[in-house]
This record gives sequence, C-alpha cells and structure tokens, in this order.
Amino acid sequence: MDKLLQFKVFLYIGGKQQEVRRFCCDENIDVGTLNKNIKEIFSHLEDKEFVIKWEDEEGDKVDISNDQELMLAMKEMKKIGSVYKLDVHILENPWWKQVEVKKTSQNCSGEEHPGIICFCCHQQVKGFRYKCVICPNYDMCG
Repeated sequence: MDKLLQFKVFLYIGGKQQEVRRFCCDENIDVGTLNKNIKEIFSHLEDKEFVIKWEDEEGDKVDISNDQELMLAMKEMKKIGSVYKLDVHILENPWWKQVEVKKTSQNCSGEEHPGIICFCCHQQVKGFRYKCVICPNYDMCG
C-alpha cells in the first residue's frame, strides 16, 4: 500500500491569503493529479488559471509546473517536516491571455500592406513593416 502524503495548501487571490485547506494523497502523485486535487478542494478554481509555488530553503517562492519540479519540491520540503506546504496563486490576467487579446485586436495603425502577413501576429501588416535582410518571407508589423 502506498504511503499517504499530507498537503497544506494556501490560496492567494490578488496577492492576499484567502483560504487554507488540507488534503492527503498517495506518494506517487504527479503534477496533473496535484492540480486536480487542488481544483477539488478549492472548487471555485475550476475555470481559473493558477500557479502552484513552494518556499525553498532561501525563502524564495518557486513555481511547480511539471513532475520534475514537483519531485524536487517534495524532496526539499520533506527535510522540513511531514506536511508539504504549497501556495496557490490565481492568475488574474496571465501573459498568454494577453497575447491572445493582442492577436485578435488590430495591430498598428497606418499604411496597409496588402498580401503581407506578419510572422508574429499572423495578421495583415499595417503601419511600419519590418523585414529580415537574411530570412526570406519574414515580415513583421510595428
């Protein structure tokens, strides 16, 4: 039978601690299962973007985004005690959603360049047009 691990999870919204919850799971946890467990104990996180962090020996808050980072965090936290303490921060406006908004909005204003598509935003180049002097077919809007 697998050994049960205890987690104590602190939820932060807008940088302020809002809730604290505990849960147990088996020792063969992966980051996907951890995310699922966190969404279960904080049911209002179901549709929210969040990041999981742990505090290292120097007091830095370190992100956990894959299984390797989770195993390292658990190895280090085990030295401190039997309860694994994690911080969950809700991301109000994550960078990847900002990029999506920029892609859907109009890029620069100014002269249109018909048939010329920006390599970065994949829209028609409007305004300043930047070309690579080495790469063929590489155009970018300003």
